[in-house]
Amino acid sequence: MSTKRILNDHGLTLIELLATIVISSMIISLITSVFISSFKQNELVNSHNYLRQEANLIISKLRQNHQDNSYNLCYETNNQLYLDNQLSNQLALDKYYFTNVVIENLNKSIERSGQCIENVDVLAPLFIQFTLHNENGQKFEMNTVINRLKPVELTQPPVEDEDVEEEIDDNPDNYQGDTAGRCTYEGNTKTNATTFAPTWGTNCPVTKVNNGSLMLLKDATVFSQINVDHDFIATRSYRMDNTAELYVGQNANFKNNISLFTGTSAYITSNMHVERNVELHNNSNLTIGRDVTILEELNMYTNSELHIGRNFTVHKPVTLENSSVINVGKDAFINDSLDIKGNTVVEINGNYNIKGSTKLQHNTQLEIFGDAVFQSPIELSGGHGGRVCIRGTASFSPSQNTSRIYTMSSCQGQPEGSIYVLNNQ
Repeated sequence: MSTKRILNDHGLTLIELLATIVISSMIISLITSVFISSFKQNELVNSHNYLRQEANLIISKLRQNHQDNSYNLCYETNNQLYLDNQLSNQLALDKYYFTNVVIENLNKSIERSGQCIENVDVLAPLFIQFTLHNENGQKFEMNTVINRLKPVELTQPPVEDEDVEEEIDDNPDNYQGDTAGRCTYEGNTKTNATTFAPTWGTNCPVTKVNNGSLMLLKDATVFSQINVDHDFIATRSYRMDNTAELYVGQNANFKNNISLFTGTSAYITSNMHVERNVELHNNSNLTIGRDVTILEELNMYTNSELHIGRNFTVHKPVTLENSSVINVGKDAFINDSLDIKGNTVVEINGNYNIKGSTKLQHNTQLEIFGDAVFQSPIELSGGHGGRVCIRGTASFSPSQNTSRIYTMSSCQGQPEGSIYVLNNQ
């Protein structure tokens, strides 16, 4: 009788073990390579978004200067643009520089470094072309035209006491009725017109009120231009569309909603008061020379811009998306929340106080040049979140997560997801 021996091999041979190690190493190396590549690509995308955001902010600053008195513009040998001859007011951060600069204003121009335009004529268009570069070798090309929104005939003499708020006469009895078919009116005028357009509605390319104010008595949609020497009162909803324009020589009072669409622009020389909501869409631009008060919400989308010469007060939530910009010349107070996302910028040149929450998503920026009070927490969400730079002192909510708050000497090179305070002794 023969005995058969059965072998059960439950282990691995040396060759199998080596093969497993080699394959595992290759997989780990591949995964690591993918992660590194993805991280670098994400950094490049973020860097380019910051570059584009900086270019838009530069144009925003130039546009704001072009609404005021004459200024100087210089392109220096360090490839930087300045708003003065003393080279103290630099347009871009140090980590960016300009090439291919061409700037024209009437018969003056800048075509190479070392040239200046002295006393830019703000009543004439400013043609701007440049390529903006960052430290990673990326570039963003800009080619645009900046026009003065405020026409010559609407320029008002300066108010001796800036703190005196001007009253708006909103009594319809003090306004004369409009006359069908007319485009120009003298003195205070009220109208039941609901459509302002060059081919239907009022049939006027420009509706002009000389030496008086204009009161709209019904919901109105504007496709053309309205010029008012004194005050503008909209008693119902007011909508601008299709590159419409509004020029107001003194104050504006909107008793309902105001909406700007499709490349529209409005310039209000003094104050603006809105009793309902404000919406800015599709490359629209709203510029106010002095103070703004909004009793309900402010919503901004798609490259819209809001420029305020002095103080800004809003009582309901503020939301910004899609590369929109807010620039406030002095102080800002938000009685509710602020939510900014999608390459947006909020710049407050004075003090800032907000009662509700502050939310900043990826590639957004909140910059405050004065002191700041945050009565509710700041939330940096979406990837690493945005950036908050406070150049004065800052007070935060007791429930604020302080892990991302840093006392710094500068906001230069500030990373995403951080809150820098420059003067919090």
